[in-house]
Amino acid sequence: MGTYISGEIRIDPPLNWSEIQELPGRLNSGRGITRDPDVKLRVTEQSMDTKDGELIKRTASEIIPSWSDAYKAYHIEEHLQQIVDLYPGRTFTGYLEGVGEYTGYEPDLWRLAVVNGKAVKFKPEILWPEEVR
Repeated sequence: MGTYISGEIRIDPPLNWSEIQELPGRLNSGRGITRDPDVKLRVTEQSMDTKDGELIKRTASEIIPSWSDAYKAYHIEEHLQQIVDLYPGRTFTGYLEGVGEYTGYEPDLWRLAVVNGKAVKFKPEILWPEEVR
């Protein structure tokens, strides 16, 4: 099956077009460059009228899951960290959330965020109510 991943990690300030073009071919999964990274940049376009004609400005201000369907995100932490490392001096806020299959007795549930420049995966803590501890 796989894991459904949602959410976004915002990039501030947004990446400009030349920085966006640096990313393809830079993410790897331990065996060299990967063609199918677990995360990608959301690129937006803004058109502006200039005296020389229409100018299209492309920027990226979010890191998002690569697919909307469930997928095996085996290298999602690595790929996020590689993006963070590639663009130093940026602030990364927000998180990606994964919801997958039950594995044994606990659900595959996590959030991935950037904390002090490091991609960190958080697992939820399960706490019984006071009455049944």
